[in-house]
Amino acid sequence: MAIVETGLLARSGMLRWRLFLIGGSAGTLFGYSIAVSNDAIGPIRQQYSLSGLAVGTVVSSLIAGALVGCLLAGHAVERHGHRLVLGVAGLVAAAGSLIAATADGAPALVIGRLILGAAVGVTTGVTPTYIGELAHVRNRGVMIAAYQFSLAFGFLLALTVGAILSYGGHEWRIMFAANAVPAILQAVTMTLVPSSPYSLVARGRPDEARESLMEIRHPDEVAAEFETIVEAHRATANSDSSTAAGKVSALADPSLRRPIVIAVGAVLIDTLVGVGAVVYYSTAVFAMAGVGGRAGAEIASFSLGVINVVFTIVAMGLLSRYGRRPLLTVGLTGIVVALLATSFGLQSSSAVSGAITIAAMLGFMACHAFSAGPIGWLLVAEVLPARIRSRASAAAITVNWLANLLIALLFPILVGNPGDPHRAATGFLIFAAISVGFLVFVRRCVPETKGLTLAEVEAKLTDNNVKAKHYAPEPN
Repeated sequence: MAIVETGLLARSGMLRWRLFLIGGSAGTLFGYSIAVSNDAIGPIRQQYSLSGLAVGTVVSSLIAGALVGCLLAGHAVERHGHRLVLGVAGLVAAAGSLIAATADGAPALVIGRLILGAAVGVTTGVTPTYIGELAHVRNRGVMIAAYQFSLAFGFLLALTVGAILSYGGHEWRIMFAANAVPAILQAVTMTLVPSSPYSLVARGRPDEARESLMEIRHPDEVAAEFETIVEAHRATANSDSSTAAGKVSALADPSLRRPIVIAVGAVLIDTLVGVGAVVYYSTAVFAMAGVGGRAGAEIASFSLGVINVVFTIVAMGLLSRYGRRPLLTVGLTGIVVALLATSFGLQSSSAVSGAITIAAMLGFMACHAFSAGPIGWLLVAEVLPARIRSRASAAAITVNWLANLLIALLFPILVGNPGDPHRAATGFLIFAAISVGFLVFVRRCVPETKGLTLAEVEAKLTDNNVKAKHYAPEPN
């Protein structure tokens, strides 16, 4: 018996490490890719004499590419599986990074970032559901929070590289070239991890799906989970949601409309509270607030990255203990307060306005890191029914990238060139108002999924009589 238990513990530990590898490589690629422009865009703007619109185009080209990648991700996974799709995406991301690093002008730079963005879009559209399908219900939240931690680490890594290199004339090329490292790591990682049993069944390979389950689950759980996966696939095949017309009419089906709305709302919470403006333009915002010149602004931006990493680690502990709804409620409340304080700091002419802005933006990042950041991605992996999970997840994350694109493109236009702190303050007031709306959405619509299997989440979401505040696992 001791030998059997030791083997089971070893299997469980190996699965966790494999899931950390998936989330670690994909999250680092995502985080580094979106943050590298923060410090690189200043030297690029100076070298090529770019206007505010041109700056927005260079920054947002990554996001435009990600939109295309997300749209392709669901179909690609249904045909080829998560491992192959993520492996190819890693190689494409490496190629895009090197094209951007060797660009001889803004057009080539945009092309490289479009290619990189397409690969990052595929990665973000695939990774949360992949982890969600492999992870055990006991640690699903922690595993997807680990993906968010890796995103935060990639963000901090980009800021670190930028702080070291951004004072030269062409060092931005090294920043972009370094983006190829996590991309190649992602491609290599996909040779070491198991396939999703859900994907294998959907592609007509049930024997391999059973073998995958035997690798990642307790032997006593394999038969029941395999039957659940097969039944979910049969439901897909027998419903019109697998047809083109069915996909278009999915919102007309109440059992599908509710999880789709929750998933889209969850990923929009992550973005529309203003994290894009903070990630892409924090150095510029701190400079507008008069934070100790360029060096001071970059140090403040680096501090944002540190806070993001620290509080994402906090989230990994809190999610399993307190669940999704309480953390979102507390986090969004803090985000509203922080955004209002940021707006006040930017408009104030007092000697402490810079300190207010720094403290407020650090508070914003802390609140986002333990709530909207990880939980948005987690809910996408949890609430969508199996029969539409791949495509609906990709579609929801496409909406997230579209929101990112609008913020990256419009925020520099809003603040002007050079940046106007009063106009930036108005932007943060808008984000605060949006955050209040999301707080209402969470209280009325978002379910508590802590402790529920994916099958249990799907079953309860089809019951329209179950209100969000009563949506929780039965007490043990």
